[in-house]
Amino acid sequence: MRIVAPVPDQVGQELLRLRAAAREKGPDANEAKSMLSHYILALVEAGWAKSAIATPMEVTRQEVHRLSLQAAKLPAPRSLPEVPPLPAKEPAASKKLRDTPQISPSEAKRLRELAPLATKVRGVTPEDDPSRAAAVEYGQLLADLWKRGVSRKELQRITGQAPATIRARLARHGHINRGATEQPYKGKQAEFAKKREYCKAGHEFTPENTYEYHRPDGRIARSCRTCHARRQREMVESRKELTGAVCPKGHPLTDDNTVAYNRKDGTEVKLCRICLEARQEHSSSAQRKDTCKRGHAFTPENTYEHQRPDGKVVRTCRKCKMIRQREYEERHGITSHR
Repeated sequence: MRIVAPVPDQVGQELLRLRAAAREKGPDANEAKSMLSHYILALVEAGWAKSAIATPMEVTRQEVHRLSLQAAKLPAPRSLPEVPPLPAKEPAASKKLRDTPQISPSEAKRLRELAPLATKVRGVTPEDDPSRAAAVEYGQLLADLWKRGVSRKELQRITGQAPATIRARLARHGHINRGATEQPYKGKQAEFAKKREYCKAGHEFTPENTYEYHRPDGRIARSCRTCHARRQREMVESRKELTGAVCPKGHPLTDDNTVAYNRKDGTEVKLCRICLEARQEHSSSAQRKDTCKRGHAFTPENTYEHQRPDGKVVRTCRKCKMIRQREYEERHGITSHR
């Protein structure tokens, strides 16, 4: 809040005298009015507050502002009362800064090392996991710094965790008093800490029946291959129920029109007999072709064989290839160097 210095008593009395003279009707009223406006303007230019000038005159600050602007329209008087200088401001008392304990570089380095490990601890984390020991040390170090008086912002800057998160951790482990919404730490249950040997369906986690994968948080999770295969079969059966027992071409998958065979993994697969025979016929007819589309014979000298990415061997007519090459050169104006 701004402190306004009051004007001296002699200045207040002079303002009252000039204002009273300006309000009277007479030959000296205009001169008193001009002297009042110029005197107020001189006080404002000297640094006196308009509210301080208005107090002895018992007028508003806006009225003082109006009178100071009116001085530009009135003639300057021969003389003005003395304008006192503004009193010097007293130096403000310096605030006593709070002595905030600082964290040593070694403690800050240790906090940065322990914070990522401590945040990975969950209820299912085994007792012998290194992250549990790191979490205990991390909590104890935070508690010591907290009780020492280190600011929460400093802890947040070093650990990267919000002050509310740090307080919740300390309260959960009993280092500080818990709030109304903070729950105590219940600890890790023993049955979840053990590495289970069987899945929920009772299949043993053997190396052949176990599929391990990494979760987004970095932990390694296991999955039962037998259960996964069962879920896949159920999904296929559900799709069959929705689409009907037909092949992609629309042929009904009856017992007479079905060819069954076992895959390497033991899964039984059923194929449409009509589609299978059509593919075999198409493959055999392609192999029986003796001429190309232009009628050139597939002789050993006129045949170029190459293998596709899918493993199939395809034949190409060399004469047709030469014809296409010449047509391309003529179309683009390329001179052959052969």
